[in-house]
Amino acid sequence: MYASDLLRPALGTIASKHPNVHVTIENFGFNDLTKKLYNKELDVIFTLFFSVEPLDNLNFKILSASEDCIAMPVSHPAAAKDEIHPADFKDDSFIIVSTEECALSTKLIIDWIRNDKVTPTIKYVPDINTLTQMVDLGFGVAVVDSRCALQFHPGIVLKPFKSTWNPSLTMVWHRDNDNYAIDILLEEINKVLSSNP
Repeated sequence: MYASDLLRPALGTIASKHPNVHVTIENFGFNDLTKKLYNKELDVIFTLFFSVEPLDNLNFKILSASEDCIAMPVSHPAAAKDEIHPADFKDDSFIIVSTEECALSTKLIIDWIRNDKVTPTIKYVPDINTLTQMVDLGFGVAVVDSRCALQFHPGIVLKPFKSTWNPSLTMVWHRDNDNYAIDILLEEINKVLSSNP
């Protein structure tokens, strides 16, 4: 499930029942999302759970579970394996978003790789869109969550692996934010979730 699957019906209901609630949708990287949330530039964000779990003064609701996968070409030897490990990619380049985009993600992925005593070539990219393009063009493999658009690419396979972090889709808001529209949005999202178990 994607954020848009929840937001489309929820925001439609809000627009009809609460015409005075104004909604603006913006897209930012992990670090900017949380920074803007803490600075009260954003009321609510939708992100991956691991990126907000260690942060203070935030409320969150996990909306949709997902799992981590390695995105790789269908021709990769690991694509046929039932269980994958970093050692399966020792000769590959790992494409990772930069620490400026998501410092925690970068650390978690590198730690996971090194725990298997693998020292791969790492190529840093500025954002998730560039990461998916690099995998699509054959420049390496990447850790992505199971909702990644690469799952629809006929030349790419996403192989799940056991990670130590949770990539589930999560709605997050600051505890000190008293905007009444957050409760309205949460209520409508809960209705959508309960009608689509």
